[in-house]
Amino acid sequence: MAKDYYNTLGVDKAASAEEIKKAFYKLAHKHHPDKTGGDAQKFKEINEAYQVLSDEKKRTAYDRFGSDFVGASQGGGAGSGGFDFSGFSGFGDFSGGSVEFDLGDIFGDFFGGGAKKKERRRKGEDIHIDATIELAEAAFGASRTVTLRKTVLCKSCGGSGGDAGSGTKKCGSCDGKGRVIKVQATILGQFQTTAMCQSCGGDGTVPNKPCKTCKGHGIERDQRNITFSIPPGIDDGQMVRITGEGEAVGKGVSGDLYVTVHVLQHPMLIRDGIDLRTTAFVPFSAVALGGKTEIKTLDDKIVILKIPSGTQSGKVFRIQGKGIVSPNGTRVGDLLVRVAVKTPEHLTRTQKKVLDELQGEGL
Repeated sequence: MAKDYYNTLGVDKAASAEEIKKAFYKLAHKHHPDKTGGDAQKFKEINEAYQVLSDEKKRTAYDRFGSDFVGASQGGGAGSGGFDFSGFSGFGDFSGGSVEFDLGDIFGDFFGGGAKKKERRRKGEDIHIDATIELAEAAFGASRTVTLRKTVLCKSCGGSGGDAGSGTKKCGSCDGKGRVIKVQATILGQFQTTAMCQSCGGDGTVPNKPCKTCKGHGIERDQRNITFSIPPGIDDGQMVRITGEGEAVGKGVSGDLYVTVHVLQHPMLIRDGIDLRTTAFVPFSAVALGGKTEIKTLDDKIVILKIPSGTQSGKVFRIQGKGIVSPNGTRVGDLLVRVAVKTPEHLTRTQKKVLDELQGEGL
């Protein structure tokens, strides 16, 4: 029965090589037999599909003749059930969505190890908070200080987990290697995987005497005041990342602090990209005869807007450079002022008489 490799990887027949590769990495991580809930048969099927679709010549032949071409033309390989890992060399680390994995963790140790790779240091959890700012702060930038109670490196041991001067010894859990090996039997045979030793954090050594403050964990909970900058031009809903201000982890790197910014509405000004919009209400005489009106800008300064005679209600005037800085800092937006005629609610006897005369003149 012909196999639909595109359907196996969940991609369209017109998918690019990059789209095929990303789809495979995602599925390989999900169905890896060494993971909880993994599916060895599914893992084998997606590998077979990838071996064909990632090879330009094989993919062309498959598109023309179907999956049987592999076994007929090459005497085995992916189509006949062979488990070929040659297509995985040189990819290094890959980040798929919110889960980060190393192809070496999936394939590198299947046959007993392979080249020794650099350990990935453990990273603490990220922290997410919200901050509310005024429109002017979004335009010109701002500074905030927040107080967080979180895990930090132990002040007594500096994160080492050991008493000062006590020295270290070889980790008993990994025999000083920094990694532990696990062998798991599957229908494809025995798979050997390695992982960082949790006891020593990959160092291969542990303190002779654990720190009395943190009990050897290298971290403690404490309250910290964190000051950070909000860049000019930030928009509502955007995030600011403060590296290293998340949760700390022993013998690793701290997570990051992510601040989601919420911008309050301004009573008079509306943001439109890097421009600002407002409405100026002026008397009929100003638009008919010409006049001036005061406009208050976002930085609380007054700009005099000249209104030419004969200006129609709804006309928009542009005041350059009174908007918001662009995110890359290369441009400054403008202030757009829409003129609207203000109709008086109460008229004096004289005003009514003048308007009657104007009405008689067709105005």
